[in-house]
Parts: sequence; structure tokens; C-alpha cells
Amino acid sequence: MSVRIMCAVSSMLLTLAACRAAQGPLVEITASNGAESDRSGPLCDWASLGSDGCNGKRVQIKARASEHIHQHPVLSRELRQSYWDTDRWQLIFLSAESLDCQDHITAIGILRARVGPCDPNAHNKNQYCGTALEVQSYECR
Repeated sequence: MSVRIMCAVSSMLLTLAACRAAQGPLVEITASNGAESDRSGPLCDWASLGSDGCNGKRVQIKARASEHIHQHPVLSRELRQSYWDTDRWQLIFLSAESLDCQDHITAIGILRARVGPCDPNAHNKNQYCGTALEVQSYECR
């Protein structure tokens, strides 16, 4: 497991010095290093337990391509970021390659329940808090 700390200010990633100067919030992005324990084993029941109950665990999510993309923070410069709708809400999918599904997708990966600034006391964009999936495998459907 590797951890990167990034700064999210106005949906941009900045250097640590620039982040401190802008008084921006730091965002922790944890990425799998390909360890077998991260890629196998049981899936968390996201439908029953929700995002908080499955945070940091492997889940399977069925979603459709977003037609109207909501405002989201940029989470990584190394990974591709795409947006998918479920019956509950819109999720950010992070993947090494483009997810070229035209309509629907079934993806398995590690769920991150709280990404973005997530500052409930902010009266600006820093209030936003989203949910992301670090995609390990997917299938177009």
C-alpha cells in the first residue's frame, strides 16, 4: 500500500508549498501496490453496509456513464479519473487505463468513502466530499 498526500484547492492539485500558501486542505490518496491481499478475497456488501461500512475494502459496483458530471476534486495526476452514476450517487473511478465502456460498467476495486476537502465548516468548494473507487478490474455491460 502506498500513500500520497495531495492538496485540493479549487479542484487543482498543488505542490505542498503552494498548498500551504493557499491554506488548502490535504487529501490522502491510498493506492494499492498490487498486493494479492488487495486483489482477492471476499467483496464487502456495499449495498447493505454503505460507503462508510466498506471504506478501504474491495467492493463491486454496477454503474452507468454519467451524463451530467458534478463538481469533483482532482485526485491523481497518474491515474485516469472518470465519473459513474449508481442508484445512490455519482462516484469517481480511478484507473490506470481509460474505462472505455459506452454505457454501463461493473467494476471491482477499493472503495474510498471520503475524498476531497471534506470540510463541513467551509462555506466554499472545500465543503465537497466525494466517494471514489480505485478500479482493479472492470467489465463493460
